[in-house]
Amino acid sequence: QDRQARLAARRAFVDLKHDFMMATAGLPGARGEWLRDSVRRAEEPYRLWLLRNSVFAALGGNDPDARCVLQALKTSLDSMFSEPETEALPTR
Repeated sequence: QDRQARLAARRAFVDLKHDFMMATAGLPGARGEWLRDSVRRAEEPYRLWLLRNSVFAALGGNDPDARCVLQALKTSLDSMFSEPETEALPTR
């Protein structure tokens, strides 16, 4: 069971990294190259989390394709970093 949990976590990271790679693939210039390199080097989910604002800023604008990529990336991040659901506390 522990092994399955580790495999699931690894798969989620790989999926998120793929989404980041797709999001940065078309970014031009030195900033785009830096972001692609940073994503490629990321070995842990928190590294991608730290890059999120830079990627969002680079993708910013009113381009419908960029908005679609941004939304997909935000959805992936939400699924990876969502807070675990907590049980309701009993009321007095």
